[in-house]
Amino acid sequence: LELDGDSTDGKWVNDDTTVTLTIDKTDIVGKLGEDTIVFESILKELVGTSMDLKFAKEGTDAAKPENFLPEEEKALLGDWTGVSVKNALDEDASGEISPDALQATLNADHTATVSLNGEVIATPVWSYYSNMVSFEGDVTGGASLYGESKDGVFIITYSGEGYYDFTMGSAGDKKSGS
Repeated sequence: LELDGDSTDGKWVNDDTTVTLTIDKTDIVGKLGEDTIVFESILKELVGTSMDLKFAKEGTDAAKPENFLPEEEKALLGDWTGVSVKNALDEDASGEISPDALQATLNADHTATVSLNGEVIATPVWSYYSNMVSFEGDVTGGASLYGESKDGVFIITYSGEGYYDFTMGSAGDKKSGS
């Protein structure tokens, strides 16, 4: 077993429904699925905290990242296009920049592609925490990107040659804003 570069040896046995790992005289029991092993409450006895750990067989549908994402993150996956845009004063900025000038694709592996006026401006890694969407990576021209997803509304803020809050809609959906 290897964790963060540290490895340890142990023994394992299975009975077709579970697999039991014995490591340092501690038994850890996992439930066998078709392409998964799930260890429930794995750390409770060792450190007093409960955590489930799921392993998926590489190359199977069970190993696809989208199968492990929380619902809030799953809702962000896919292609997005701006449907409205506001400036720093929270005023309609569609006279300055077209609402659909900003497009973004968020992938299940947490990679993304963000385009402005048809040009890719960033290929960041994205993460989601407490309604905030963080985009980590360089943005053309030293601009910055961040987002918010709350109550079904996804807003991406672009700050570079101007400051704009783009309310995003699923690509092709010019009216929903969600």
